[in-house]
Amino acid sequence: MLSQGQKRVYELLSHIIFIFAIAHISCIGWYLLTVFQSQEKNWLQHINIENSAYYIKYIYSFYWAINTITTIGYGDIVATNYSEALYISINTIIFSCVFIFSINNIGQILHNFQISYQNIKDKTKVIEKYLKRKNVNIQLKARAIQYLHFKEEEINSKILEEEEQVLSFLSPKLREEIIQEANFQILKKFNIFNCFSQQSINKLVFFMKEIILSPGEVIFSEGDIDDSIYLINSGQIEILRNTAHKNCLSFQLKTLSENQIFGELAFFSQMPRTATAKYKYKLNAILATLPITQSRNVQLQIPILTIS
Repeated sequence: MLSQGQKRVYELLSHIIFIFAIAHISCIGWYLLTVFQSQEKNWLQHINIENSAYYIKYIYSFYWAINTITTIGYGDIVATNYSEALYISINTIIFSCVFIFSINNIGQILHNFQISYQNIKDKTKVIEKYLKRKNVNIQLKARAIQYLHFKEEEINSKILEEEEQVLSFLSPKLREEIIQEANFQILKKFNIFNCFSQQSINKLVFFMKEIILSPGEVIFSEGDIDDSIYLINSGQIEILRNTAHKNCLSFQLKTLSENQIFGELAFFSQMPRTATAKYKYKLNAILATLPITQSRNVQLQIPILTIS
């Protein structure tokens, strides 16, 4: 999935290509008028290029279309008969709508670029001052700044915030039903929950929540006390094991992908993690955090990872 910055660039290029496509179609029609009405005086004769090469005629025709779209209209290429006057009139109406629409959208895209840049700049200054005051090491500082950039660019993070905001406007009962249905659709993909009663599942779905992890972030490390079990909706997760070998700090046990589960051993046994879990790409994670005191009643605790 595209990042925020990539999406804005794509939208900007799309609008520019759209303008050029409209200009291309219009300039072809402008030239064809001279072909169908060769017996009348036309704009090609007016600027003395009637016998020029086709590419020269196209360039001048495209030049006229761009000038008309942008409402510049230098006046060097004008209508010389009623057909050209009618064609220009119709195109001017169409072009004015296209131009206003495109300029407004391009302006909004550039404005969003500026806001995004200013937001990350302001947040970076604040975190840099804080970390400098706390004398935090350079590596941790770099990770914090990298995470800020990731959060600003990650489109899924924005979607998550918008979804939560929209859900907050719904009535508590309706919001509860939506959350229950959405999370149940995720849980039923995994056979491990088949042995749980419907009553337990109905309670469990309300402990699931979506989180955003930054690139390179470790989900849990070997030796951690973590009472969560993880389900992968899409993407890949690396399971690593630490080693005492001086030339190798850790080695990869396996790579997990869509509709696989991990972390269940430590959860059910309530023992420390026996391996490290790290995702390979940018991801969204649906994480249900259930304290051990509550797990006695519901019997489960579920984070779900979705990689973009």
